[in-house]
Amino acid sequence: MTGPEPIRCVGLSAATAPVHVRERVSVGREQLSDFLARARASAGPVVVLSTCYRVEVYASGATFGALAALLGEEAAPYTYHLEGHAAVRHLYRVATGLESVVIGEPQVLGQVASALPAARAAGPVPPPLRAAFEGAIRVGKRARQHTGIGRGAASTASVGVRVAAKAVGGLAGRDVVVLGAGQIARLAVKALRGTGIGALTVLNRDPDGAAALAASAGGSGRPLEALPALLPHTDIVLCAVASASPLVRVSDLEAAAAQRGGRPLVVVDLGMPRNVEPGARTAEGVTLFDVDDLRSEADAALKARLREVPAVEALVEEEVEAFAAWERRAVAEPLIREVRLKAERIRQAELERLRKVDSHAAARAEAFSRALVNKLLHDLTVALRASADAGQMEHSALVRDLFRLNGTEG
Repeated sequence: MTGPEPIRCVGLSAATAPVHVRERVSVGREQLSDFLARARASAGPVVVLSTCYRVEVYASGATFGALAALLGEEAAPYTYHLEGHAAVRHLYRVATGLESVVIGEPQVLGQVASALPAARAAGPVPPPLRAAFEGAIRVGKRARQHTGIGRGAASTASVGVRVAAKAVGGLAGRDVVVLGAGQIARLAVKALRGTGIGALTVLNRDPDGAAALAASAGGSGRPLEALPALLPHTDIVLCAVASASPLVRVSDLEAAAAQRGGRPLVVVDLGMPRNVEPGARTAEGVTLFDVDDLRSEADAALKARLREVPAVEALVEEEVEAFAAWERRAVAEPLIREVRLKAERIRQAELERLRKVDSHAAARAEAFSRALVNKLLHDLTVALRASADAGQMEHSALVRDLFRLNGTEG
C-alpha cells in the first residue's frame, strides 16, 4: 500500500528575494480567491502563505513545476523547493517564528492559521495538506505557550518604531501618523504607547476602526484620504495597509516638503505590497525604511529570544515526527475502513433477515451486534495501526485476502 502524496512547497522569502520581487509575487486578500481558483485549475488544491517576508505555495501531490508556474517566471531565480518532511519542517519553523526576520514574530502564527480556512473556502483540501497546517498551528501555539520565543516587544512593528525613533532622535513630542488598523498597525500603536509622542493619528479605510485604534493610545482616527493634509505637519509615518497600490505618493511628499521648512520626515513602510512609492527615497527631507531595512535593528533586539531557539526547534521536531506518524497511520486507515465497512454490511444484512422474522428481536440485537463487531475488530485495528506506526504494512495484502476485500465479494 502506498502512503499519502508528499507535501511540496515552492516559495521565496526575504532571505532569498529582494522586496520588489516579493511585492510583485505577493498575494493580497483581494487576489487570494482568484489565485486559489487558478491554482486548482492548473496544479490542484493549494494553501498559500503570503506575508511581508514570504510568499509560499503548499500542495500535496502537485509537481514543483506546477507550483513554480503559479509564482511566475520573475520569481524563479529566487525560489526554494521543499518536499516531504523538509517542507513540513519549514512550515513549522515559519509558524513558530524561527524563519521570520524578527525571530518569534507574533503575527506569523495568525497568518499561518488563516491560510488553511482560506484554502478550504476554495474547495476541499487534501488530508495531508490539512494535517500539515493543523500541525503548524499546533506547534506555533506550543512555542508561544511553553518557550520564551515571543518574549519582549520585538515584532516587525515595534522594530519599525524603534528605527523611526533613532532616525528622528527620539519619539518625545513627535507627531506620528499610522496607516492601517490591522494587526501590524495595532502592534505599532502598542509600541508607541508611553513613549511621550505628540499627536497620534490613525488613518484607515474605515474611519471608525481608525478611531477605535487611535483612542487606545489617546489619538484620533481619520480616513486614508486625510494623509496629504497631514504630511506637512507630522514627523513619522508608519505604514501597514493591505493595498494593491501605494498609498504614499512621491508627489504628496514633495508637496509637503515645501511646507515643512526643512524638517525631516521618517517613513517606515511595513506593508506588502509596499504602501510607499519606491521613488520616495529621493524625495527632499524624507528618510524611507522598508521591511528589509529592519534586519540589523531586529538582530540587536533579539538576543533573549535567540536563547529559546533550541527549545522551539525541539518542539518543531516533535511535531514533524507526529506528522510522520500521521502519514504512516494514513496507510493503515483506508484498510481499516474497508474491513469495518465489510463487517457493517454483513451486520446490517443479518439484522435485516432478523427483522423479517422478528422486528422486536432485531431492535434488541442492534446495539448488541454493533458492540460485538467493534470488539471483534478491535485487536485487528490496533494491530494494523501499530504496524503502520512501525512502518511495517507488508501483511496488508493478507488482511485483504482474509476479509475478501479484493473485489471478489461485496
